[in-house]
This record gives sequence, C-alpha cells and structure tokens, in this order.
Amino acid sequence: MDQALKEKWLADLRSGKYAQARDVLHDIRDHAYCCIGVLCLSAGAVFDDFEQDEPSVRSLVNVPVLNERNIGDGDDGGLSLGYIREIGLTAEQQSILIKMNDSGKSFAVIADYIEQNL
Repeated sequence: MDQALKEKWLADLRSGKYAQARDVLHDIRDHAYCCIGVLCLSAGAVFDDFEQDEPSVRSLVNVPVLNERNIGDGDDGGLSLGYIREIGLTAEQQSILIKMNDSGKSFAVIADYIEQNL
C-alpha cells in the first residue's frame, strides 16, 4: 500500500476526530465514517454529489470524490476496484476491513490490523 497514505490513514483513524459509522462510507445524519470512509478523507476526497458523464445514468449522492472522480464503488460500501489498485490495496483487504468495521471493531483495533498486515 502507498506508504504515505497508509501513515496518514493510521493517524486519522487513531486521532479520535471521526465518529464511526457502519454499513456506509459516510453517514450524513451522524457525520460519521467507516474505516474506508476515513481512508477517503485521508486521501483528500470529499463526500459530495457526483454527476455522471452520461445523461442516462443517475447522479450519485454522498460519494467520495477525488480530483473530480468518483472513487466509490457505487453502493456506499467501498471503493472502486480501480482506485484500490491505485493505492495498493486488494479487494480482499478492503473486504476484511469493511467486515471488521461493520462488526463493531474500533478504529484503534482496525488501525493496528492495518499497521501489521498492509
């Protein structure tokens, strides 16, 4: 995984400044994030609405946008395969982290796992 991004992500997960959400990257109501949502913020993404290039495709709401590009996978649960490959993650690693988050593991526990395994 990209080392600079990993270090920023670990610091952000351990900072205590983000409330933890389950089952979504970003919970608008509670202004909370899952661990992958925090990764988006660490990378410099913002959660915003995203207009598709093709008029026949619906616009997306509350997705991670980085450099005018939607890096989400479209279902609120993770990042696109193209983006995770760019930063050096695998689909399996992302899936493990999402399962840890959604089963109630704290950001601190997840950060320890990331530090030891990614």
